[in-house]
Amino acid sequence: MIKKIESILKDRPNKSYPPSDLVPAAVLIPLLYIDDALHILFTKRSQQVEHHKGEISFPGGTLDDTDSSLLGCALRECHEEIGLLPEDTHIIGLLDDFRTVVTHFVVTPFVGHIPHPYPFQVSAYEIDELIFIPISSLLDPSNYARKDKMGADGHLYHLDYFYYQEHTIWGATGFILKQFLELVYQFSPEQPTLHNPHRLID
Repeated sequence: MIKKIESILKDRPNKSYPPSDLVPAAVLIPLLYIDDALHILFTKRSQQVEHHKGEISFPGGTLDDTDSSLLGCALRECHEEIGLLPEDTHIIGLLDDFRTVVTHFVVTPFVGHIPHPYPFQVSAYEIDELIFIPISSLLDPSNYARKDKMGADGHLYHLDYFYYQEHTIWGATGFILKQFLELVYQFSPEQPTLHNPHRLID
C-alpha cells in the first residue's frame, strides 16, 4: 500500500502559497504498519505548549532559522517531539498547503513511512501521548462528522471531525487528514462539504 500511496502523490503538484506574512510551518503524516494493518501516528499535545493545548495533531511545527527547507522543519520537529530520526523516515509525498485563520500559519503536510516497532522518545513538555489509529477506522463514515462554524472574520467554515475511541481529531489536523483520505482512498462521506480548500478555523 505504501508504494501505491507514493505513486498517487509523487507526480501530483501541490497547491502552495506565495511568500507572505504568514508563518511557514510543516507537519509529517507518519504511516506505519502494526500487525499488517496500516496506521497513522498522531500526537496528543500537552497543556504546556503555546498553541492547541491538549489537541490531537501530527508532529510538526514552524520553520526555524536552522531549517534548510520545510521538509527539514518537519523532520526536525518529529525528532524533537517523538524522537524519530530523520533517516528513519521515507518521504513518499506531500499534500496541498493550507493556511490557518487564527494562528496565521501556512502549513505544508508531508507524508512519510516510518518503521514499527520503534524506540520513540517523547518530549514530555510538548507531547502527552502517542496515538496509533488504523486507517480502516478513519475511513468508516460513522467516525466522521462535518460541523460548520462562523469565524471571527464573518466567514462560514467547515470543520472535519474524526472520532476514535475517546479521541477527537479536528481543526487543522482534521482538514489535513481528510485531504489525505480523499486523495488516496477516495474518502467521500455522505455529508456534504463546503468548497473552501485553503481556509480553516483552528
